[in-house]
Amino acid sequence: MSDGRGHPEVFAGAAAESAKHGSPDIEIAASFSAESVRHTDRPRVHTSVDGERHDEMMRENLPDRVEPGRVYKDVRLRRSVGARLVEKGDGA
Repeated sequence: MSDGRGHPEVFAGAAAESAKHGSPDIEIAASFSAESVRHTDRPRVHTSVDGERHDEMMRENLPDRVEPGRVYKDVRLRRSVGARLVEKGDGA
């Protein structure tokens, strides 16, 4: 029986999906799974990356816009954000 806290995994590195997108210089990915999850409010997520960016998200049994108070069962989420680093001139 689950304690309801889920089982997050966070890692950094070159994931297999990155090869499809021109191999980013840096990639951060996180995944989450839970037997059930209920949000008290709608989540608000904001990411910002300077440079060429790719962003992938995979959801199972969780809609793009969750309804507060509703219980979602057997939830899986994976998000990967990668970027190609760009050189900025120093103005000298």
